[in-house]
Amino acid sequence: MDYQDGIFAVHFVPHARLTVDLLKQVHARRLEADARPHLLMVCGEGSPSTSREVEDYMSSQEVVSLTRALALVTRSFLAVHLAKMLLWYRPPPYPTRLFDDEAEARAWLVSVRDAESP
Repeated sequence: MDYQDGIFAVHFVPHARLTVDLLKQVHARRLEADARPHLLMVCGEGSPSTSREVEDYMSSQEVVSLTRALALVTRSFLAVHLAKMLLWYRPPPYPTRLFDDEAEARAWLVSVRDAESP
């Protein structure tokens, strides 16, 4: 995990098993880095496993209050299609886009940040 230029980047190991406990740990690190809402980039390869509880947590007030926008980065064919389906059925309450390139994801997050700046 790293935090620079207002973007908090999380890199999961391939085929990570995403749990609410794991995401709460990430959330705690995000709070330590900056308690204000910020941009989030989540990167992972392979096909991560998730659950309805994880989806609910990602839309909880705890997460929403700290998230300005989310960029999901993966090059896994299966993960891309699962993410598209999830985003279509249960879109998060913050701007979210899917990318296969970290540089493009960062550029989009910067454009979101700049569009919100006065």
